[in-house]
Amino acid sequence: MKYLLSFLLCVLSLSSFAQDNIEYRQIPKSWRLKDKIILVNKSPYYILNTTVAIVEKNGTLMRLGTPSSISVNEEYEYASFDDNRLKSLRGETIAIKTKGLKRPINSFENLDNIPSSEVTYDFNYKLFENHHDLYIEIYYSGRTNNKDIMDF
Repeated sequence: MKYLLSFLLCVLSLSSFAQDNIEYRQIPKSWRLKDKIILVNKSPYYILNTTVAIVEKNGTLMRLGTPSSISVNEEYEYASFDDNRLKSLRGETIAIKTKGLKRPINSFENLDNIPSSEVTYDFNYKLFENHHDLYIEIYYSGRTNNKDIMDF
């Protein structure tokens, strides 16, 4: 019974809920975070913007950063903390939102006026700790050509 309770608490601590394409995740207190936050684009799309924020006790969001222009399969270090200050995230809830481009990017393209039909916010996230760094892997969760990912 003790193991079942521990398992359920672990699952709940990693649980998430989404609202307006914002996904909320609780950082486990047991993670030994110290140094950096690293995003890894595991989606098939170019990431235009991602915002990561701490959810304050009163529900307001405090931005940790808004990295942009992350290519497919790119590992992007966007925050580095002196004096092991990243450990303050342990036990906190973070909010994540990502905007991706659903087509290949042109080198000289103006990315400010992209039609909404070419943009997606359908992403899932996997968080883990590695070498005292917080990794956030970004995965596409939506449909492709009006098909579910398992329809082939």
